Amino acid sequence: MLRLGHDEVQAMIRSAIGRVDVPVLVDGRQCALVRHHSPNSDAALNHGCTTELLRPKTSPEVGPVPTPKATGTERDRSRKQVQALVRDQAKAPYRPAAPRIQVDRLSTNAYRRVRRELDRVQEALNLPVPEVVAVDSSSRKGQLAEHEKRRESLRDRQAFLRAVLDQMVPDPSFTGGARITPGCLVGVEDEDGITAYEIALLPGGEGENLSPYSALGEALMGRELGDEVGYPDSSGA
Repeated sequence: MLRLGHDEVQAMIRSAIGRVDVPVLVDGRQCALVRHHSPNSDAALNHGCTTELLRPKTSPEVGPVPTPKATGTERDRSRKQVQALVRDQAKAPYRPAAPRIQVDRLSTNAYRRVRRELDRVQEALNLPVPEVVAVDSSSRKGQLAEHEKRRESLRDRQAFLRAVLDQMVPDPSFTGGARITPGCLVGVEDEDGITAYEIALLPGGEGENLSPYSALGEALMGRELGDEVGYPDSSGA
C-alpha cells in the first residue's frame, strides 16, 4: 500500500487531465514526477492506469526515515540525509518561479497561448549571442551587459511560464473572461477605442504585444473585467 500526499494527488490529477508529465513540487523543488501514459500503451495496460508516480531511487548510503522511537539527534541526522538525497537526485531541468497570479485553472485557449509563448522564449534562448561590434572596451562591456540582461529576462519569463503550465490545468468547460490571467487576450479601452493585447515578452501572439514587465502589463495582470487601471507612462500618470 502506498500513501500519497496532497501534492502527489494533485499532480496525478493534473497529469490525467492535461495528459502530460507533471512534476511534484514541494517548497518549489521537484521531488517526484507523475508520468502520463496513453490509454492503449503497454505501460498503461501493465499499471492498470494512465498515470504513474516516479520517485528518486533511495541511495544505499542513506537510511530510512527514522521511526518514532528514534532519538531527537537521530531524527535530525536522518532528516538532513533525506533532504540531501532529494536535493541531489531530484534533477529538475529548471527551478520554477511561483506564479504571481494565483489561479487553479486556465481556459484551453489561454493554456495554448502560454505554451506558444514558452516555445517562442525557448527559441530566443537557443539563438547564438549576437556579435558585439564596439569601438572601445567600454562600449563592448555595455553591449555585453545588455545582451545578458535580455537573456536574464528571457530565463525569468521561461521559469514563470513553466510554473504556470505545471501548476494550472486547462479546463475545456472554463471560458475565463472575468479575470486577467497568463495567456489571456485583454481588451483595453481608452479615448482612442479598444486595443486587444496579449501580455507576452515576445511578439508573435494573437493580439498586440504588451510586455509583462511594462508599466501597463504589470498593472493589468490579476485585474477583473470592468476595472479602471492607472499606470505611469512617459507623460506621467
